[in-house]
Amino acid sequence: MMVVIAITAIVVAMAFTVLGLVQRQMKGIEINFSGDTRLELLEQSLWIDFNRYQTIAFNAAMDEIVCKTALDSVYYELYEDKVIKYPDTFRIAFPVKTFYMDGNVVENGRIDAILLETSLDTLKNKKLFVCKKNDAAQYMD
Repeated sequence: MMVVIAITAIVVAMAFTVLGLVQRQMKGIEINFSGDTRLELLEQSLWIDFNRYQTIAFNAAMDEIVCKTALDSVYYELYEDKVIKYPDTFRIAFPVKTFYMDGNVVENGRIDAILLETSLDTLKNKKLFVCKKNDAAQYMD
């Protein structure tokens, strides 16, 4: 009888140990998935707005991206640890932000592409590149 109780105790202890290991792995997968999902949602939002709005500009003084048409506008506020597009907040830090116009790096003004890089400790240095095709109206102003 004592042997059965001892074997049962060992089996139960092993089951809880394995359960703890599985829970740690699931937590790691959840954290990675959450970060990737936030990055993909931001990428989708930028792609939609870059291709919907006619004029896209970066305001370096306010650290924001402005997407405009004659009827509507959208603002992306870039902070150290997040990007805000009302009503959404994307909690992703982008220490490296590069803006392009016609393939040239620009510091301020109109843009047609953006490259955002995450830090190594947050999302393992992932890069987000969004661009748009310019039409003739872009060059007429």
